[in-house]
Amino acid sequence: CHWIFNLPPVLASAQSHFEAFYQEQHSGKKKIQWQFTLGDAEVQGIFPKGTYRISVTTLQAVALSVLNSQATPLGLDEMSQRIGTDEEVTKRILHSLSCNPKYRVVKKQGAGNPKTINNDDTFIANEKFTSKSKRFTIPMASLDNVGQAIKNKVVEDRSYLIDASVVRTMKARKRMTHHALVSEVANQLQTFNARVGDIKRRIENLIEREYLARREDGDGQWTKEYDYLA
Repeated sequence: CHWIFNLPPVLASAQSHFEAFYQEQHSGKKKIQWQFTLGDAEVQGIFPKGTYRISVTTLQAVALSVLNSQATPLGLDEMSQRIGTDEEVTKRILHSLSCNPKYRVVKKQGAGNPKTINNDDTFIANEKFTSKSKRFTIPMASLDNVGQAIKNKVVEDRSYLIDASVVRTMKARKRMTHHALVSEVANQLQTFNARVGDIKRRIENLIEREYLARREDGDGQWTKEYDYLA
């Protein structure tokens, strides 16, 4: 998933400061990948009838920040743009905040089914919200499939990095032993901890794509060496 996630200024500032600290600690050799679908937060909800401590996911917190001090209702498309998530994820976020029978902190307006999020619904903070509990959690529908998409993208990105490192190394050396190539690639990849098994799989893939070839002796036995072909 390719979201341009819009953190509120206070969180964006904290994120920026931590990234700068992290880069300084690791001399730019490691990179942070933020997975906002896995985060959580505690926010203070100040309503006309009471103040509450609300435990939510990071995505819910951003949605509440968008609606904070919002004088007029916002439509689904506008909410998607301001949060920075696609329509399906935005619907799940808003459903948890506006359709929860106990904690409807967001008011949903529209002619459609009151128990679902409809494309023509509008949303605004629920000024009439009240609860006997001063501290509570608002659950949200699972984003497992979204999380899986992120994991798949990470695996894909890492495969490209391993491939590039193998090809770059073999292009320079022309011939290398299996052990030397795996060690060299593992040392080059500083942005993540490349596992030996992953490097071996990418070498096999590059052999299939005819970037590399196994070197054989006169009897046709593999010498544990690779030759660069491309």
